[in-house]
Amino acid sequence: VDSQTLTRDIDYVLDYNDGTIYFKQPIRANDENFNPRYIVAEYDVESGETGYVSGGRAGVKLMDDKVKAGVTAITQNQRGEDISLRGADVQVKLGDTEIKAEVAQSESVSNGSETGANAQLVEVTHRTEKLTAKAYVRSQDEDFGFEQSPQSENNYRKEGLEGSYYLSDRNQLQIDTFHHEEISSGDDTYQLEAQWLRNLDEKQQISVGVLTTQDEDDGDKQFSDKLTAGYKTRLMGNRLQLGVNGASAMTARSDEDDEISLSAEYRI
Repeated sequence: VDSQTLTRDIDYVLDYNDGTIYFKQPIRANDENFNPRYIVAEYDVESGETGYVSGGRAGVKLMDDKVKAGVTAITQNQRGEDISLRGADVQVKLGDTEIKAEVAQSESVSNGSETGANAQLVEVTHRTEKLTAKAYVRSQDEDFGFEQSPQSENNYRKEGLEGSYYLSDRNQLQIDTFHHEEISSGDDTYQLEAQWLRNLDEKQQISVGVLTTQDEDDGDKQFSDKLTAGYKTRLMGNRLQLGVNGASAMTARSDEDDEISLSAEYRI
């Protein structure tokens, strides 16, 4: 597991008025091997209220670490609210394929009112010298977890497939398709993106692809079918990266306009 410590005012900036953190470089959700990336923030608060957080985890490894399983329990009491979370997970390696499954349940008791929420995940990842592919199904109820837990996955059911295949040393094919359903409203989002990437040399890359999306909002559907193209290059000892991306509608049903975007990233 890799980790990187970020420095305030160099890698990120705090905005106390908005209560937000601005990162000076994009942080992708996955690395080049589709392993998930997480942002972990450690902070202290001053408050006259007291509470406690307690938890534990137990795990087992079997068959030369090819099978891993564990259970987790966490309890939190703060501001008169009791929250408990219980979960179980298992991970199995079968050659080049890894299967992971997780289930969890959280319960909250506040002012005599009790609410419960569930979360499930099944993920299958296959890696070879040329191919990396991941299929997943996850579901997370609206009130799952703690207040400080990431809320972006709550109230969604998701299924998807991500893949990357090296046609040669310089040519790569990527595909990303998913279906998201907002549990409370039933609104659906479908997306399919396929890209061909070619490395012109060690510093330049071009890409061509298609992106199609169907987004539902209160029963109204919006469509987007686009041809995409991009170019990026690295300069100044790979510290500066410049890029240009374009997208153009390829069907009459597309609701979005053509667009061109420029990007610049500089590593300090």
